[in-house]
Amino acid sequence: LLVALGRALQALLELVSRRSRVLLLLDDVQWLDAESSVVVGYARRRLGDRVGLVASLGPGDGIDSDPAALVDLHVLTVPPLEVAETIDLLAPLGLPAQVAHRVHLDAAGVPALALALAGALRDQPALLGRPVPLPVSIERVLRQRLLALPEEPRETLLRAALLHRPTVRQLRRSGRIAAEEDVRVAVAAGLVVDGRGAHLADASGDGEVRFTPARLASVLLDLTPAARRAALHEELAEAAVRPAERARHRALADPRPRADLARELADAARDAAAAGARDLAAELYVLAADRAPADLAGSRAEWLATGIETAAPGNHVDLVRGALADFLDAAPTAEQTVRVRLALAELAGSPAGTLDDVLAVALADAGDDDRLVAMVLLQRSRVALMEARPEESIRRAEQAVELLGRAGDDTGRAAALTALAAAYRWLGGPHDATLARAVELAGPGPGADGLVHTSPGYMAARFAFYDDRLEEAWSAFRAMLAQVERGAGTDEAHVLRCLVEVGARAGHGREVVEYAARAARVGA
Repeated sequence: LLVALGRALQALLELVSRRSRVLLLLDDVQWLDAESSVVVGYARRRLGDRVGLVASLGPGDGIDSDPAALVDLHVLTVPPLEVAETIDLLAPLGLPAQVAHRVHLDAAGVPALALALAGALRDQPALLGRPVPLPVSIERVLRQRLLALPEEPRETLLRAALLHRPTVRQLRRSGRIAAEEDVRVAVAAGLVVDGRGAHLADASGDGEVRFTPARLASVLLDLTPAARRAALHEELAEAAVRPAERARHRALADPRPRADLARELADAARDAAAAGARDLAAELYVLAADRAPADLAGSRAEWLATGIETAAPGNHVDLVRGALADFLDAAPTAEQTVRVRLALAELAGSPAGTLDDVLAVALADAGDDDRLVAMVLLQRSRVALMEARPEESIRRAEQAVELLGRAGDDTGRAAALTALAAAYRWLGGPHDATLARAVELAGPGPGADGLVHTSPGYMAARFAFYDDRLEEAWSAFRAMLAQVERGAGTDEAHVLRCLVEVGARAGHGREVVEYAARAARVGA
């Protein structure tokens, strides 16, 4: 029978290869059975160069021996796409670069997965960086891969799904002694990648273990009973080293409202933000609001507002969206509402039209409060300058300066004067004197966390760069880098980018290369 099938395939290939060479594609050959291999190998040997063969080997148990169909093949390892390649791949589908970058991270550079995720995103606006939905077909395949894993690797992945940012070291600390081997099994199944977005070649050390796509963690948790998840969170709380992570696991193990736990979570969130862990801090603020009983209603709205403000400069869009729905139902004050709307404008990739809508609503929320109105006008001034409309930027900033002076807010007035100085410089206005007044009002320090690029000190260093006072700018930005390293990632990226620009012009070649590589890591 196998000989008959081989002859039939040979006859078919002879027919179609009379005019041109034929390329035979075998996908997922790890599942190739011996009989099919014999049939394909029979036809290949008899047709020689008239038939080429390309075989792909995907995740699975692998093949025990070389099948007859696969002899005399050159092995080629296909690397995942780089970020720029994924952006180019998805650009014809109409996805902005920021959205394509997020898809790249979720797909770990795998083209087919990136296309599937992009297809699910195409009909959805990119407002607030919507989480990448998981197509049903992809979810079904991933669920099957999860269920096909041996029990031990699946248990290790479950713990990874419950951790804030899982690493092999954390998994070992939680009791998974064979975590390295378990993670390698998951890598072979195409379920996790390392923190750089490349498939793990070596799961040792403290490298981050990241699900791909990210929603796979939710799929795994959906397969696990709630009581089991709660018990594991209790275990992970005992094994946690940092108080913030311990508080997080305790809260996730017990969903009941508790005033003492809510306050503990808020304190842990402040500590995590101060240590630079903004995504963890934002999650803790949201958990604090969720665990707050009715008598902490005022604190609940403030925690949600602070959580959104903490998450937005780091572009943690899923956390922002999760907190936003609860915030709108928390009876916030006008000031909290304006703060949240202004924070939304800090999310990377928000379209200009969306920013206009958000700021228009924020102005309505501000009412007749001079300080709140000035905050909105200041953001409008920054957006206008970003869009190369310096005249409007000056008008908005001057209005903000006047209102903030009337309100007695020197910190806010310094920020508004900084924006005004930047706009004046475009049009030849008194930018140096205006910025000097801003620096005087602001005093020492790098500025508000996440908004260092709008601070007087930052702008003064930029002006020094524009004026070719390179060593002054170099010293200022290096001092600033030490102040922002543990803050919002956007702050560090801005300062590193400036150091690259200044250093390249000043001849600090070796430092420039180091700062550029570091900026790329922070930006990603």
